[in-house]
Amino acid sequence: SKRSKDEESPKKSDEKEAEAKVKEADKNLEQAKHVIKSAIAEEEKRLKGQADAEIAAVQAEVDQEVAAQIKQVEEKLSVDKASRMTEAKERLDQALAQQMKDAKAKLHKEAEDKIKEGRDKIIADSKQAVLDAKAKAVTDRAEQIQRAEQRWSDA
Repeated sequence: SKRSKDEESPKKSDEKEAEAKVKEADKNLEQAKHVIKSAIAEEEKRLKGQADAEIAAVQAEVDQEVAAQIKQVEEKLSVDKASRMTEAKERLDQALAQQMKDAKAKLHKEAEDKIKEGRDKIIADSKQAVLDAKAKAVTDRAEQIQRAEQRWSDA
C-alpha cells in the first residue's frame, strides 16, 4: 500500500508542474496578443499621421501654386477683360481642385496599402509566435509525461 502511494506522488507533481507551465504559456500568449494589438494600433496611427502630413503638404503646395497662377492671370489681364479673368480663375480652380482630389486619393490609397501591409506582417508574425509557443508547450508537456512515466516504471 505504501509503495503504490510513493509511485503515484512524482507523477502527480509532474502533472501539476505541466499544468502550471501550460497556464504560464497561455498567460504569455495573451500578453503577446495584447502587445501585437497595440503594435498594430500604433502602426496604423503612425501611418495615418504620415498620410495626413503628406496630404497637408500637397494641399499647401497646391494652394501656393493656385495663388501664383491666379496672380499671373491677374497681371496679364486688364481690367476690361475681367469677365474672362473670372472665367479663367474658375477653370483653374476646378482643374486644381481635381488635381488635389486625385493627389489626396492617391495618398490615402498608399497609406491604406502601407497600413494593410504592416498589419498583415504583424499578424503573420504573431500567428507564427503563437504556433511556436503552442508547439513548445506541447513538447514540454510530452517530455514531462515521458519523464514521469520513466520514473514511475523505474520505481
